[in-house]
Amino acid sequence: VIFSRDFENILESEHLYSLEDYKNVAIIAGEGEGADRIYTTIGTASGLERRELYTDARDLSQTVDGVLMPEADYLDQLEQRGLEDLTENQLKNEIDTKVDTTKTFKYGIDFFLGDIVQMESITGFLYTARVTEVVISENTNGVEIYPKFEIEGGF
Repeated sequence: VIFSRDFENILESEHLYSLEDYKNVAIIAGEGEGADRIYTTIGTASGLERRELYTDARDLSQTVDGVLMPEADYLDQLEQRGLEDLTENQLKNEIDTKVDTTKTFKYGIDFFLGDIVQMESITGFLYTARVTEVVISENTNGVEIYPKFEIEGGF
């Protein structure tokens, strides 16, 4: 499935590329106080590319049912919490596009939610995008379908 102005199946298009919430390094603080607090870091970016996120994970205890777990296992738990927080703070690279889903390619027949499709930008650049959301609206004019796309692999 290819959406392109040449195929006349892109009616409107708006591209959102945002680093506003993007983080690539998590500093995770576990249990303890002051100098005794346990810290670990996940992510390796440095310099101007480094965008830090602080995760307070003092709710994760190294003691489970009265037994002290090995420090390596506790650090793994902290790193997992940091990974979860980093996942929630990814780069936004989305396309809000009104596409014609009645002629060339039909939603529910040719493509579905979660599918990867080809999109062509105004400049002619071809990239892959995943259908991440679909809004179906019915009114007196009929049914209109608005898929939302997220660009795969950056832009």
